[in-house]
Amino acid sequence: MGQPDLDFTAPEIQFSSMCSPYSDMFSLGLLTCSVFNNGRSLIEANLSTSAYSKQLDMLEQNLNELLDRVPHHLQEPVQSLLNVDPTKRTNAHDFAMIKYFMDPSVHALQYLDVIQMKDTTHKSHFYHSLKGALPNIPRVRLATLML
Repeated sequence: MGQPDLDFTAPEIQFSSMCSPYSDMFSLGLLTCSVFNNGRSLIEANLSTSAYSKQLDMLEQNLNELLDRVPHHLQEPVQSLLNVDPTKRTNAHDFAMIKYFMDPSVHALQYLDVIQMKDTTHKSHFYHSLKGALPNIPRVRLATLML
C-alpha cells in the first residue's frame, strides 16, 4: 500500500530515492502522454520494479511512437519533461510559458475554470469573445468541457 505508482514515477525516485521538483515534471510528462495515449502511461510497470526498469529502457521508443498524436507545440516540451537526466528537464515556469498554452482556445478553457469568481462584466465580455474562439476548440476539448 505504501508503494508509489511506478507508471508515473521519475527514475531518480525509483533508483536513488532522490526527489525534487524536476521529479514532478517527469511525472507531468508521463501524465501528459497518457492524455494522448488513451489514458495509458508510457511506463506500464504494474508495481514491478524490474518491469519499470525494462519500460524505462523503452521510454524513448514509446514516446517517439506516440508523438504523432501529441499536438505540435507540445511535442518538444514533453520530450524535455521525459528526459531521464533531471537536470535536463524543463522546469514548471518554463513549461507553463510554452506556445501550446498561448492558444486562444486553451485560454478560453482556462478562463472557464475560474469564471465563477468573476463579476458580471467580465463574464459578459468573456462569453461574447467565446463565440470567436469556439470554432478553434477541437471537439475533444469541447467534450471534456461538457463533462
